[in-house]
Amino acid sequence: MELNRSVASARVAFLRVAAIVSSTTGVPVAEILERQRCGRPNRRRDSPVSFARLAATYLTVTACNIRQASLARMLGRHRRRILFDVRFIEDARERFDIDQLFERMEAML
Repeated sequence: MELNRSVASARVAFLRVAAIVSSTTGVPVAEILERQRCGRPNRRRDSPVSFARLAATYLTVTACNIRQASLARMLGRHRRRILFDVRFIEDARERFDIDQLFERMEAML
């Protein structure tokens, strides 16, 4: 029962964050929520859709305090993939413009 509750709270938080990321980046919510498939061009980390997914993952974990394992279950991904995504954004936040973007999104939460 606790597992279902944590996955449900992860889903609610991710949907909320995806809406904020969508309004900030201009990437439609449907594309952020779309399940990633191997070999698709959106898997590149420099594409806008990929960046929006990474941003939503990062903010769900850090700003909403959702456990990585719960978010991984909800997204159908391995929890290590979530860890790598969070670390990628943490490294990207060293750039001033990216950090300002995330500060604006965090303020909206």
